[in-house]
Amino acid sequence: MDGNAEPIHIIWTETLNLYIFLNDFIFPLVFGLPVFIVMTSPMVNVRCVPRKPSRINISDKRKRVLVLVYTLMLSAIFLLTQIGLPEIKPVVIALSAPCAALALMLML
Repeated sequence: MDGNAEPIHIIWTETLNLYIFLNDFIFPLVFGLPVFIVMTSPMVNVRCVPRKPSRINISDKRKRVLVLVYTLMLSAIFLLTQIGLPEIKPVVIALSAPCAALALMLML
């Protein structure tokens, strides 16, 4: 292996970050903006379906707190994966289970 070559996990992480950037910012502009323009045209008559009631009865104030906790946990997972230390893997796994539970609660 060349002494000047970057480790594969750094190259892979940079590529993954590029894909996430493109998915979050570029693709919505390229594909989402034309659809938004067409859908907001006065010639299009789309009627929205009434919202279904939630299966889990949670107040709006609690939902806001759950969304904040969910966001903080996902941010922690992101930062820990960016650090990339092998000792942190159990912490990331331990944070992933509550994130999945919160996601299910917020979707239902």
